[in-house]
Amino acid sequence: MLEFVIQGKEIIVSVKITRDVLQIKDQPGHPTEISIEQIKKILNKMGYERVFPPTIKKLLPPYFHFHAHCFLICISGRKEGADEISLLNTGAISALVINLDFRFRRNLRK
Repeated sequence: MLEFVIQGKEIIVSVKITRDVLQIKDQPGHPTEISIEQIKKILNKMGYERVFPPTIKKLLPPYFHFHAHCFLICISGRKEGADEISLLNTGAISALVINLDFRFRRNLRK
């Protein structure tokens, strides 16, 4: 569970809340990876101005930085505060941003 204070308001994010809000309904036929070129285009639309790869979380605009942080903690199971996002997780985050059908279950705990 994550607890944040944003603009004076306490926000609590749990794995269950994240899965419910994101409505993750991945199917066996959905892709488990997206191409580097597609990720580059999505990151560009998100406002990421650094050379990719790698994706550096702190270089994302604030909204997407928070989005990536919640994903890494709640979905990927990663507990460290590392700032570099793996290619696999960058693809999954990108799929969420553009609402792309994507198979997340394969990506858990990697």
